[in-house]
Amino acid sequence: MNDVLHIDHNFFPSSLWVLLGEAVALCGQLSATLIPPRAADELQRFTLIKLSPPPSKNSQPYPEQAADRLIKAFHQVVRCAEEQGPRPIKTADVIGYNKLLLEGTAFDVRAVPGKLRRHDIVFHGYRGAPWRECPLLIDSLCDWLNADEYLLCELSLLPASILKAMVAHFWMVQIHPFGDGNGRTARLLEARILIEGGVPVCAAHLLSNHYNEDRAGYYHSLEVAAMSGDIAPFMLFAMQGLVSGLERHLNIIRRHRSGRRRRFAPTPPKSSAASTPFAHAPSGAA
Repeated sequence: MNDVLHIDHNFFPSSLWVLLGEAVALCGQLSATLIPPRAADELQRFTLIKLSPPPSKNSQPYPEQAADRLIKAFHQVVRCAEEQGPRPIKTADVIGYNKLLLEGTAFDVRAVPGKLRRHDIVFHGYRGAPWRECPLLIDSLCDWLNADEYLLCELSLLPASILKAMVAHFWMVQIHPFGDGNGRTARLLEARILIEGGVPVCAAHLLSNHYNEDRAGYYHSLEVAAMSGDIAPFMLFAMQGLVSGLERHLNIIRRHRSGRRRRFAPTPPKSSAASTPFAHAPSGAA
């Protein structure tokens, strides 16, 4: 795993570096922009949907308990990141996120909240890592995330953190260390890395929304990256979504600041999805 996670940035396509530069510039603009209070809810809209690979048409909004847990867990990640600043990522943190997400909700009968699985798993045709290897793999992932590999490549904290967040998400999905809630756990870890790296809090959920709103692109990029052994296809997909989300955020702010009343509403995914401001607990069947 350590060898696998030694990702040579020299092999990233130039288009990825261009997008990374755009993302960093847009984060700077967003950080320097005064956000009108009336725009806050719109910026904080969190798309909540249970992911299932296309062509499945069975995706449904999260049950109320699971959606509420996800919102509260995101709040906790944000609060810890703001209060404590950057900290080493530990296996216990990742396990804690899974426990926070699953306790008190309906989950796979073989899953134990906050416990690495003790069975092999096949998820929609994809086989996760052998369960006996999961502890070592998660430890190795955390070690890699805490290393200064990208910083030593003359990247500053913000762009390095954006890259690391996407790598973390990819490997969490590939390892699939838990009996349930792997995608949600990956998104919490990803959001933490982004916030601690300097991405504005109001934008830390944009990658999560992107994955939910383009399920076909999400699963295709994961599959191509896994089959080819080249993480770049997933990184490109994620980076494009982040840049687009940041641009939408800035457009929302501009419209509100110009006094326009028309609210921006991104086209919802074709599947049944619920969009909920993460600043508030969801209501109904979100």
